[in-house]
Amino acid sequence: MSEGNQELGYVVVDVRSSVVRMLKMEIFGCDNLAELDARSRMCADSMMRAAASYGATVGAYQIESKVDGLQQFLFGCGFIQSNHKLSSPLTNFIKICRM
Repeated sequence: MSEGNQELGYVVVDVRSSVVRMLKMEIFGCDNLAELDARSRMCADSMMRAAASYGATVGAYQIESKVDGLQQFLFGCGFIQSNHKLSSPLTNFIKICRM
């Protein structure tokens, strides 16, 4: 993610069995993902939604997170915890059109 020439952060994802998984997220200038300020929350939200959009593009229907420290933020976005995983249907974030 960037704003102009300034890099703000990145999210690493993979897709497995119709699930897009966020494996790592880094927000430059934020030392602790558990304590996001307003700018960091905006970055985390944008990157989470970009991951969801990418997942939908390649056929996923659900998003999971394995990013340490991001749990409280993701609970606020509608993720639920089940079997030691945080997950949410992609429809909570994007509209999936079926053709």
